[in-house]
Formats: sequence, structure tokens, C-alpha cells
Amino acid sequence: MIAGLLAVLGLLAAGSTGYVAAAPGVSAPASDPGAPTAAEMQAALLTAADLGPPFTPATSTGGTAATTVTGCEPLAGMLNAPSGPEGTQVEAAFTAGDQGPYLAETLATTADQAALANGYEQLRAAVAQCRSLTFRSEGTAALTFDGTPMNFGGPGSAALRLDGTYQGVQINGYVAVEKLGPVILGYVYFQVGSGSSQLAVAYYTQAAAKARPLATG
Repeated sequence: MIAGLLAVLGLLAAGSTGYVAAAPGVSAPASDPGAPTAAEMQAALLTAADLGPPFTPATSTGGTAATTVTGCEPLAGMLNAPSGPEGTQVEAAFTAGDQGPYLAETLATTADQAALANGYEQLRAAVAQCRSLTFRSEGTAALTFDGTPMNFGGPGSAALRLDGTYQGVQINGYVAVEKLGPVILGYVYFQVGSGSSQLAVAYYTQAAAKARPLATG
């Protein structure tokens, strides 16, 4: 279960902003004076210290590349598409013990801010209209989730609640994307055996607050 969940977590967090970073029309690394540097974005990510115990940095399972998504287009296609070399993207992922919760955050930007805005609008619309997603990873059973759009971030953001079971165990997750000035924030939170959104919303609020200064430089 752990390997499968971490694979899904990594795919969602990296795939959501990765699509924007590789959006058509982007042709160069981020260099716009309004776009933050990789170091500035890295400093704006959540840390284990921000989250507090028992969260620790997640160890990669190496299974993310073998995970595919079906059941909800165009979001599934966006998540399956590999990230391009354009733009700047940083990420962080955490777990809180063997049974989670699991949290991942990604920040992405590009030199072409018009393309960034266009790509984000496509992604936001895809998240808002999704109703079902199935994840298949090598060596694990498929994970199928019912999707319910919800209010999560600030104005112009999009969020999706995911509910499913894995071998009879309740799995609940949240995907949120928000454009903060020249940066796209991607956020994913999964938990086992609980359907409460309280912690997911609280950690997202914390992530957005830490990243929001990037919008003003």
C-alpha cells in the first residue's frame, strides 16, 4: 500500500505543475525578472519543521515513472504527460509514519508568463471537472478514486477530493492547484482510514501562505 500511495502522490504533485511548466509556447528556462529563482522557490516550500512531528521527508520508491492514470480526461492525459525541460520546478514530499498521512508540494514557473497563465487555466478546468481517476503502478493493485470538486485554496484555485479503497482500506486524498503570481502551487495530501478534510486544508493553507510572498517578489 505504501509504495502505491507514494507513487500516486509523486505523480499528482509533479504532474500537475509539470504540465504547466511544459505547456506549449514555453521555450526557455525561467528568466523573466518577475519569476523567482529556483533557490527562492525552494525556500518557499514546506519543510518537516514547518509541519512538525511525525512528518519526515519521504523516501522515493522509484515507482512514480511506472504509474499511469486513466478515467478522467483531460486531467489523466496531463498527469501522464512527461514534464518538459522548460521552466523551473521544485518539490518536497513528506510522510507521517507507515500509515501516513502523505503530503507533497510542488512549485513551478516559466519565463513565458502568458503561457504559464494559459496552461494553468487548462489545468484548473481539468481538475474542476474530474469525477473519477484510476492509478496503476507496477507491482501494486489499481487505485480508483471518486472525484469531488471542492473549495480549497484562494480565488481562482481548483481542488479535488478523492475517495476510494485499497484492499478494503479507506483512502482519502486531496489535490489542489493555485496560481500565485508568477508561480503555480501544486499540493497533494493522502490519508488512510479517515475522510476528514481538516488537516488537508490546514496544511494547504500553510503551504500557500509560505509560497504567497513569491507573488510579490
